[in-house]
Amino acid sequence: MNEGRLQFRVGLFVIISMVLSVVIVFRLGEARWLFSKSYRISILFEDAPGVFPGTPVRKNGVTIGHVRQVEFDHKDGGILIHVDVSERHQLRDDTRAQLSLSILGDASIEFTPGRSQELLKPGSIVPGDSATDPMKMIAKLDARVTRTLDSFAQTSQEWGKVAR
Repeated sequence: MNEGRLQFRVGLFVIISMVLSVVIVFRLGEARWLFSKSYRISILFEDAPGVFPGTPVRKNGVTIGHVRQVEFDHKDGGILIHVDVSERHQLRDDTRAQLSLSILGDASIEFTPGRSQELLKPGSIVPGDSATDPMKMIAKLDARVTRTLDSFAQTSQEWGKVAR
């Protein structure tokens, strides 16, 4: 075999190996959605803190897609979120979306199962329920606990008077 042909084969082997490595990384990694068919729907929220492209979309706790784009809805007001849902996960026509926030600020969108026999068509707009901020909930809880402790203190003083 001559030297030129050997170099060509080695170069071809290296290129094919690199392409296969990239395909395997995408296939096994987080970019799995590049190889699966999906359809796009939109969700209308009043506000959507913590949502950005790549945010997971779930149904019954299973990831079925991701957020593709977030934009202001100038027509109806609020935030319009475009999501790509895997084609093998069909959503029903009466499904609703719920925004979930963790204490750390991570967001995800959870779909309710729905009961309709009709399936949601690609390009549809689904109403969404915004999540309450966990930090606001903790602040409200703090105020309630303070009131409860004050009530206990007042009650214990009254019992002290009764005991005397």
